[in-house]
Amino acid sequence: MTPHQSFLVFTMATRYQLSFDTIFGDDQGSEHLNLKDRCQTRFQEKVEFSQKNDQKKSKASSKATSSSTEQASSSSTASSSSESTTAVFDGAIGIDFGNHNCTVAYFNVQHLLSSFPNLNSSSALTSSSPNKPCYAATVIQPVQNMNSHVVIIQNEDGAHHTPSVIKVNTIIEGEGTDNEKNKREIIVGFPPLPGASLAPDQVISDLKEFMLEDEERMKKENTESPERIAFNGEEYSQDYMVSLLLGKMKNIAEHYLGKKVKKAVISCPSNSSHCEAVIRKACDLLDMKVLTILKEPIAALIGYGFDLPKPNEGARKVCVIDVGALETNISIVKVAENGLFEMIKSESKRPLGGESIDQVMIQMCLQEFKRLYYKNMSESMFQQEVGKNRKVQNKLRRSCENAKIVLSNNQQAMIEIDSLYDGLDFQFKITRARFESSVMSIFASIIEHARQTADSLAEQDYSFASITDVVLVGGSCQIPKLRDSIQTLFSQAKVHDSAVEDSIAIGCAIQAHLMHMYSHLMNNKTN
Repeated sequence: MTPHQSFLVFTMATRYQLSFDTIFGDDQGSEHLNLKDRCQTRFQEKVEFSQKNDQKKSKASSKATSSSTEQASSSSTASSSSESTTAVFDGAIGIDFGNHNCTVAYFNVQHLLSSFPNLNSSSALTSSSPNKPCYAATVIQPVQNMNSHVVIIQNEDGAHHTPSVIKVNTIIEGEGTDNEKNKREIIVGFPPLPGASLAPDQVISDLKEFMLEDEERMKKENTESPERIAFNGEEYSQDYMVSLLLGKMKNIAEHYLGKKVKKAVISCPSNSSHCEAVIRKACDLLDMKVLTILKEPIAALIGYGFDLPKPNEGARKVCVIDVGALETNISIVKVAENGLFEMIKSESKRPLGGESIDQVMIQMCLQEFKRLYYKNMSESMFQQEVGKNRKVQNKLRRSCENAKIVLSNNQQAMIEIDSLYDGLDFQFKITRARFESSVMSIFASIIEHARQTADSLAEQDYSFASITDVVLVGGSCQIPKLRDSIQTLFSQAKVHDSAVEDSIAIGCAIQAHLMHMYSHLMNNKTN
């Protein structure tokens, strides 16, 4: 381990003063190690060892012959080519494994080191006086803002978020096909639904054209076969299908980093031990070590910096409100002065989330489309022919999702779709006031879910009135009316909403980096 690496480990350990593998273990949530003293000692040892090692390397380098230089030059092209494909990333990535989107991120060490220009030599990291603190101990404060050094990696489309979907390619042979390979694709909602089964008529040609409806999702969750997903007569294990999705995120990271990724920290829902098991099996198939699986609320808290020790503030009672695509999770977490987390309660309600909001907007658009072109058609016939048309649904879904985002920052949005149905174009202007009025019942359900979850802990002194902080997670939390309603409920609490979409990925990336550096500290010897 170089002095720079030792410096990083020292600063991270001083920042946290805790053990990363025990806090988020299955049943060791209250245990922790004080790494500060150990890291201080190891830091000094590493600096001294690195100085001696640098001297040895310098002497060995001076004895190198010109022939070895020529040999190295002749093989440089092949060597660099080999390294580009076999080099392993000296770090770990963080993956937000969401039900609607996945996000991959990593902690950029070089970006952090560039913040400290004096870190150019071993001497800059040492102290001439035994009573004078070393350089590393004087730069703890800048390192506390760790999320500024996390990079959310873009996919090939330039987007930070990748849909949680799976493509299945089939080969159709027979009369009239001339043995032509027809590439077809399907989409499966994730995390994987137990016993999910997809009918042949659900095969589609456009990856983004089809999403399972909420009712279909619920039916599939209640089937008897929990381990496999069937499609077109074939069965696929859940861990295999999850490995395809996580493998995609791994490939995105490897393409960006230019190196193989071997370690990761991955998020999963709070109340899903089955999901954890599937993730671990999937990563085994990918030859990727899972450093730990973080509960989504805990990952979000790390992403917002709640793991920072704050001895002068006392313990905090935090409500994490995660409005996902299909469900809303409310978690009550106690954050100790030293940054340790204790999950008090976590409750999810489904269906209640972003897709519920989208469906209200879709129905609003359908009614306007009917008024414009099909006002003489009965409602039942219109819904059967137009409303339930899969292509119509998906065109409206994409447009409504975009309009919802626009309305978070503007007073109105325009929905424009060419050839929505039967060659008819559709234009619809929606105001923020009308939008908020139409989805007010959904907002009310989210608020009531938060109130009930907190009030159920009143006997343990965790009622909503005692909450000190509220953390918002999920893109829907950017809707002003929902955010204001949450602030009204928790009027005494501080609301954190600066990273609603990326906090889980940021938390996973920070945890991945810390655990990777901690393993370096424990595994590297000074002799």
